[in-house]
Amino acid sequence: MGFRSWAGGAAALVLATGAAATPAPAAAALFATFSGKITYAVTDLTFGSYNLIGLDYTATYEFDPSVGTTSLYDPGGGVFDYIRAGAGDASPVRSLTITINGHQDVMDFQSDELFNGRIERVNYPASPTGELYVSGVGGRDVPSPTGGLAYDYHTASSGFASPTSIAFDMAEPWSPVGGSGLSSFLRQVRNAGRGFDQAYDIKGSVMSVRVFETGAPTGAIPEPGTWALMIGGFGLAGAALRRPRRERAA
Repeated sequence: MGFRSWAGGAAALVLATGAAATPAPAAAALFATFSGKITYAVTDLTFGSYNLIGLDYTATYEFDPSVGTTSLYDPGGGVFDYIRAGAGDASPVRSLTITINGHQDVMDFQSDELFNGRIERVNYPASPTGELYVSGVGGRDVPSPTGGLAYDYHTASSGFASPTSIAFDMAEPWSPVGGSGLSSFLRQVRNAGRGFDQAYDIKGSVMSVRVFETGAPTGAIPEPGTWALMIGGFGLAGAALRRPRRERAA
């Protein structure tokens, strides 16, 4: 068999095995990031300092707007109000990442024993103005550095009012110019000795908000067996390419 015919067969093998790849799940997440300055803080060293007042912060909520139990729509009153709220698996709010002073703290609501969340979007088309509100609360037992278990209670909320209407489709990016709001973050990890392993109570202004979407690529991802066949095919092709060079050198 000549090299060209063999290489064509190897290429056909690679293409055939690639065609059998398993499609990747079209997983996607929605995020809302609130940014502003801290106006009140009673805290431990979670964020690297006891004095956080005046520092910038960002709070990024991950959520699923398709989850929830309540939806309101009131075009008659000139107000479009959309609410998603629920507890446990019915909660639309998955997690929150707070960044302050180069330090981060994550409230992972989906890992909690008890949790609930809420997303509310309000449009006033006659103005037009829009509002966005996100909140979550949860708690669970966690190991304590002092021994035994501690109860981790955490809650957060952020709201923003803007002169720009917010889209009903939350997957549509929204980053209004102007507007204001407030955020509040509380965490208390109380151990069996009735002390706190972690504790903070922080409030801040909101000067900007951004809603955006991210997700995994939707193209096909080869299975492990497919990768093995592809790598083997490329190796054989490389060996065939090297052989004529050695024969010519002889």
